[in-house]
Amino acid sequence: DTVLGRGTTVVAHPDGRLGDYLDSLRRLRTLATDDGVDIVLPGHGPVLDDARGVLEYYLAHRAARLAQVEEAVRAGL
Repeated sequence: DTVLGRGTTVVAHPDGRLGDYLDSLRRLRTLATDDGVDIVLPGHGPVLDDARGVLEYYLAHRAARLAQVEEAVRAGL
C-alpha cells in the first residue's frame, strides 16, 4: 500500500511511521529514475504507467501536507 492506484496512502498515528514511508518512496523513486522502472502495479486501483511521475507527486504531496502541519503548529492550532 505504499503507492495506490488512486489517491494517496494514509500514514496514521500511532502505527504509521512517516519517516519510513518517505524513505520507501525515495527508494522507489531511485528505482524509477536510475533503473528504468516505468510501471507501478499497485495492490489497489489501476496500473500506473509513469512510476517516476507518481512517486514525485507522492513526495510533493507529503511535503505540502507537512508544511500545512508545521504552519498549524506555528499558528498554535
